[in-house]
Amino acid sequence: MLDTGATHSFITQRALSTLYHSAVPSSDRIAQLGDGHTVLKILGEVQLLLQFDRAFTPLNVLVVKTMNTDFILGSDWCTKNAARIDYHTNQVSICSKNGRIFIPCDRCIDYLTFDVRSINLLHIPPRESYTVQAKVELSSADTVYFSPVDVIQSEKSIVMSPSLLHINNYTTYLEVYNPHDYTYTLPTNTLLGRVTHTPYQAHSCLLFDPSSTSSSLSSQHHILNTIELEQTPSE
Repeated sequence: MLDTGATHSFITQRALSTLYHSAVPSSDRIAQLGDGHTVLKILGEVQLLLQFDRAFTPLNVLVVKTMNTDFILGSDWCTKNAARIDYHTNQVSICSKNGRIFIPCDRCIDYLTFDVRSINLLHIPPRESYTVQAKVELSSADTVYFSPVDVIQSEKSIVMSPSLLHINNYTTYLEVYNPHDYTYTLPTNTLLGRVTHTPYQAHSCLLFDPSSTSSSLSSQHHILNTIELEQTPSE
């Protein structure tokens, strides 16, 4: 992923493990993300040699445990290689000793999906709704579309509805309903569903503050999700 707003380039431990590289010295540094409050712990720094067509570009990359993509090329790489982005042709060009090299890019992020997993062990009372705190490998997002896992729904263990969620600091909140006459235990790290990118026309409004309410939803607490579609001009 190319991110001109990132001052440094990043790679996850998982992606780095698939590449040949030198030893990674440990680090206690942190990086602050563009939302102003989310931080990433830097595990170390490593130099990689990236190949684009016939051009080789060395780059120092910061190693992190996880993030919403395996590899981010930041403004350090863009500046060093005089990168230019052509949004009309969906191409990125960089300088090389043989002139500029053109690299095709994909601007569509609608296909990106991220797992949503429970953070804590929860005991949901019979026939009650519960606000579940969940983790997502996405630092922040105003609006994402949540789709429940089919296996959980088909087994009738718990009931969740597709909804629009807000993500802050890799965390989101969603409503889970226990349809049984007994207390249902939701284990830690349970896969609840997945979230995908939504267009700018979609809006999610959280009508209560999860940090200041009890974990059990009452009839006074609601989550309102709306989607505003562009109107097609009448002929």
